[in-house]
Amino acid sequence: MVKEWEPGLERDLLRGPRAGKLAVLVAGGAVIFVVYTISLFAGMAVAGVGYRVSPVLTVVFVIWGSLGCVVVGLNLYMHIRVIPREVRAGYTTGYRIHKEVDYVDPDTGHVLRVAGEEFLKTDERRRREALVAEAVDKRRAAGDGRS
Repeated sequence: MVKEWEPGLERDLLRGPRAGKLAVLVAGGAVIFVVYTISLFAGMAVAGVGYRVSPVLTVVFVIWGSLGCVVVGLNLYMHIRVIPREVRAGYTTGYRIHKEVDYVDPDTGHVLRVAGEEFLKTDERRRREALVAEAVDKRRAAGDGRS
């Protein structure tokens, strides 16, 4: 039986990086990497030169390769270290992974989907985020210092 979700559910989050935050960095870095790759190869095609002839293209290529390595490294770190650590603690901050543990907002620690519940569609996640924000505001107005 799946426990019923309610806006007041909270989890204590582990210290350190959170999968939900790293996923945003990885996705953003991947988009930048793809755009950069297209621009790099388009620039080479227009210029009609290779890397040995142009020191500028060599520097651009080094930056491109470095960015790719950073994105891959962050992704591996997230999947090898951060996500398993969160799952062992009984929750995840990753949006659509590990249905068997609670899905928790990476900033506040509020539970947005309880363990065993189906993955949330975007509109339901936003609705729950709004309900959680409302519950937090009411608690603050009542004088409870928790967030």
